Amino acid sequence: MYRDFFTNKWVLGGIVFLIVFGVACVLWYHYDTAPYKQDAAKTDELLRQRETTQKANSNNNLDSKTNFSEKSNPPSIERTASDLNDIHLETNTNTEVEKKDTKEIRVSPHGFGPYPEIPEGTLIGEFNETDSVNSELLGRVLVKLWNDGDRHLGGWISGETGKVYPHYDNVVYVEYENQLNELTGEWEMNIVSANSAPSTSFDTNFELHNSVLEGNIPVGYKLIDVDGAGIAPYEFLDLPK
Repeated sequence: MYRDFFTNKWVLGGIVFLIVFGVACVLWYHYDTAPYKQDAAKTDELLRQRETTQKANSNNNLDSKTNFSEKSNPPSIERTASDLNDIHLETNTNTEVEKKDTKEIRVSPHGFGPYPEIPEGTLIGEFNETDSVNSELLGRVLVKLWNDGDRHLGGWISGETGKVYPHYDNVVYVEYENQLNELTGEWEMNIVSANSAPSTSFDTNFELHNSVLEGNIPVGYKLIDVDGAGIAPYEFLDLPK
């Protein structure tokens, strides 16, 4: 009887079908639901991490508020190395600019204010704190003349008149004096001093002045009386005496 049962092809076929169907169901369940299980596990893990982070932030905020209340100091600001370098560079630049500006501002010890800038291409010397009043006035007048368009060759200041006389290449400043001519017994107006633009040769200047003193005026030169010429520095520069 059992032999007939197991040898019946329909029975055997049904058993095999059930086994295959069962195995297929198990495989389907395992592979089809596995991704959902993984997603659920990831979701649970993210939730746990978020709760942990929120708890840590809450504790940090509480500690910061407590420290701030106790110390009464603002929280420190974190800066990157680049930020600190920028701040250091900006500070150094500002300091250098301030030092440069301070160094350039030089003031007259005689109460004439800041020194003017020496124009390029002039024969004017640099201003020094050791300069006398007349030397500084001479320099200031020559600077202003040059800035006004007067292309002089330097100049000099008279200790007697207190006036400034700019030099030009064809001008000789002379001083006259009334002298007695012993041969004729008459008074004559004679040149007693001469002053002109400095030459590259001392002999040339000496010969020029000698010639003028002797009454021989070289061709191309103009004689100017120092008494009737010159620039009053205080008025010209609008400075208080």
